[in-house]
Amino acid sequence: MRKYFYLKTMKHKLIAAFTVLILLFVILAAFQVHQIREIQAKISLQNDRISKKTAALELKETVQELSIIASGLQLSKDPAYIQRYQETRAAYNRLLEQVAATADREEQIGWRSELIVASSDYLTNFDSAAKLVQEKTVSPRELELSMIHFYGEGQKLRQTIFSHVDQFYSAYSQEAQAAVDESAAVIRQTTGITAAAAFAALLIASAIALLIIRSYLLPIRKLQEAVERIAAGDLRHAIGSLAPDELGQLSRSFDRMTEEVRGMLEKTRRIASTLNGQSEIFRRVSTDTAAANRDIVQAMSVIAQGAAEQAAESEHASGAVSLLEGETREIAEYAALMHQASREAAEATVRGAESLASLQRASEESRRVLDQVHAAMSTLAADSRQTSAILGAITEIASQTHLLALNAAIEAATAGVHGRGFAVIASEVRLLAQQSSDEARRAAGTIASVEKRMSELQAAVTEAGHLAGGQELVMGGTLGSFTAIEESMAVVAKQIHFVNGRIGQSLSNSAGLARHIRHVAGIAEQTSAGVQEVTTASEENDSSIRSLSAQADNIHELAAQLFAEISKFKIREAS
Repeated sequence: MRKYFYLKTMKHKLIAAFTVLILLFVILAAFQVHQIREIQAKISLQNDRISKKTAALELKETVQELSIIASGLQLSKDPAYIQRYQETRAAYNRLLEQVAATADREEQIGWRSELIVASSDYLTNFDSAAKLVQEKTVSPRELELSMIHFYGEGQKLRQTIFSHVDQFYSAYSQEAQAAVDESAAVIRQTTGITAAAAFAALLIASAIALLIIRSYLLPIRKLQEAVERIAAGDLRHAIGSLAPDELGQLSRSFDRMTEEVRGMLEKTRRIASTLNGQSEIFRRVSTDTAAANRDIVQAMSVIAQGAAEQAAESEHASGAVSLLEGETREIAEYAALMHQASREAAEATVRGAESLASLQRASEESRRVLDQVHAAMSTLAADSRQTSAILGAITEIASQTHLLALNAAIEAATAGVHGRGFAVIASEVRLLAQQSSDEARRAAGTIASVEKRMSELQAAVTEAGHLAGGQELVMGGTLGSFTAIEESMAVVAKQIHFVNGRIGQSLSNSAGLARHIRHVAGIAEQTSAGVQEVTTASEENDSSIRSLSAQADNIHELAAQLFAEISKFKIREAS
């Protein structure tokens, strides 16, 4: 164990530990396999002894069965028992051979010889009895006496066989019990040894585990303490392990890592200190630059605003002149349109006067035609009234005819068979009279509707005549108005021609003024654009300077934070 404890690496320690454990388990497994095989051999021997014991018991039962069959034959003299005896005898011989073959000791060999002799005599005794039963020449008295003799001999031989079989049975029982006892002893021995071996393996495994834990625990505890100190910011501690195993190598690597981190933090602290001072200077410079640039931006904003206002005023003036020029062109266009419209109006006035004269003539002709239509409609109304009177007379005649046809039908019905043809004619006449009356009424209704429409049309024609008369008067006045309009349009045309000349002169003056204002506006726009570009660049520069100032503040804060964070670590021993 001491050699194991001083193995150099953890790999060698683990290999040695697991090798010892595996050897223990292999030895224990081999021992158990040996014990199991021995138990199997004992159980096989036990089964063999039990099978011998069972064969002896079966032989005894077969002898008893043969004795019963022989007793039945000797008592009943029935030959049927002979066949049963022969069948059981074959089983008896087989069991006898089996029991005889199991004799392996000297005394058992003697028992076997005596058993074979007794069995042979017993079977011969039965054969003699069976032969005597089968012979018909023997008297009943002799047969009875012989059977009593055979029965007595058979019982003696059966008892002898029982005695020898019991000897075998007793010997086999003792051997079987001895085999059972041996098996139990082997099992107890195996159980005890297995328990002891398991306990010993547990002790050895515990000892190995304890040694492994002890070999790991101290280096791991030192590593844990070193990690906790580093987590607390103390980089001054070193493990200083000299162990050759993996944990020792890990401890030395950890010490080297701590030394590297310590050197890196020292360099970072110096850089952070320098960065802190430089960032403070940079922040002041950027603040001053930002203030100066803000003044520049404000001045450029004022200049840009003035340039923008100048450009806007120029643009406004240019727009006003352009608007004036456009409006002047529109006035010229409107004047041209008015001149054209005045000519067209004069022409339209002439055409209107001519059309009005034609319309006056047409109106007079329309009035004459309306008078003729009114006269014709008066005549048509009188004819309609006369037609209505005629239709009324036709309706009255149809009613009288219908009444006469009804009377004729009644007379024909009274005449009986002789008046049947007359009744048919009367019925047809009555039907025609009814149809004539209906058509006359329908025509009267139509004529009444026509009369109503004619009355309305006559009233409309009368109203149209009155309107035509009024229209003639209006057209006479309108024709005079057209003549006055024609004279006025000639005067308006002269005035419009004069206005067109003045508008052309104003349009020429507006075009020159617009060119000068556009030139001034273009210069103002260029000036405003240049100032705007400078202002935009100044604003972008101001934004960049403000961003740079903010970044300088951030760098200063980060440098201070970095210096503060690094100062938390304990790198060197206090002097």
